[in-house]
Amino acid sequence: MRLSARLLAFTVVLLGLGFAGWSLAVRSPYSPWYVARWGVVGKNLQRLEFVSSDDINVLVYALDPEAFDFSIAAQAEPHRVATWSSQLVGERVVINGFYFLEDQTSAGLLITQGQALHAQEFDLDKSGVIRLAPEFDILDTGLEHFSKTGVTEAGQSYPFLLKQGRESIQEDSGLLARRTFIGTDEAGQVYVGVVWKDDVSLFELMQILQEIDVNWYDVINLDGGPSTGIAVETGSFVEILDSAGPVPNVIVIQPK
Repeated sequence: MRLSARLLAFTVVLLGLGFAGWSLAVRSPYSPWYVARWGVVGKNLQRLEFVSSDDINVLVYALDPEAFDFSIAAQAEPHRVATWSSQLVGERVVINGFYFLEDQTSAGLLITQGQALHAQEFDLDKSGVIRLAPEFDILDTGLEHFSKTGVTEAGQSYPFLLKQGRESIQEDSGLLARRTFIGTDEAGQVYVGVVWKDDVSLFELMQILQEIDVNWYDVINLDGGPSTGIAVETGSFVEILDSAGPVPNVIVIQPK
């Protein structure tokens, strides 16, 4: 009887170690048993590294827009995302921003500190506006009126990946690149994300987003390819996935 009890205890320990090992395994995005979980990396800031069914890595940060200020940093001389971030102080999330031309001017509308930096604008029915301040919102300007009055920080981008939770891209172009996106869920929470390790089409990214357990509302694409990059610093947490090339503007998110 004593031997059986000892054998039972030993078996329980082995099972416990097995479950402990499993627990460690699912934390790695490179494990076939990986389960994506949100982790808190700062006040009102969460991080998720998601691996799709096609083994595409997507890094997403979620934040409460009421707790953060959103702005655009822009200069005639471009920098890589990590350099942009290094020029700032305090906790921050910095991502590459809006499309630009060869002369480093914005390809579409870009407003910062209440001023439009350049004359170029995209067609309203083929793009959207990300209004960063004074209040965050993503507007489908093909359907919604956008007024510049009172807007201090905003930029145009395209295409929408999701509109009101529904897939917005009808066909796969097959054009692969690194990607950057910004979006909201039905509750108004803001998300920024990058596909930094892999190259995907916008159609593929749209489908991957639907695999993530978020009740998406609007998600719009930002400049990507060699521009894609993100830098996060919260004091106790630092993550830098730098852009491959310099960019003339970035989106800066900092606690109020």
